[in-house]
Amino acid sequence: MSANATLIRLRQALEMADLGFHLMRESLRRKFPNSTEAELSEKYAEWISNPPLISGTDLKAVPVRQPTQRPLRPPTRGTRRAS
Repeated sequence: MSANATLIRLRQALEMADLGFHLMRESLRRKFPNSTEAELSEKYAEWISNPPLISGTDLKAVPVRQPTQRPLRPPTRGTRRAS
C-alpha cells in the first residue's frame, strides 16, 4: 500500500471517528432533552473516559482524548479539508 493510500485511509478513519463522537453527543441530547450544555458535556466526558464493553467480549474499548468541537461537515469526495 502506498504512503498516499495509507494517508487517505487514516483520514477516512479519523473522519469516521469524528462522526461517531458527534453522533454520541446528539444521542445524549435526545436521551436527556432537559439537560443543559454543561450537563451534556459532563455526560459526554464520562462516556469518553469510561468506554462501554465491546459487544460480545469482556474487553473495554480504548479511551480516547476528547476531540475539539467544530461544526461537522460531511466529507466531499475529491476535496481536502482545510487544516
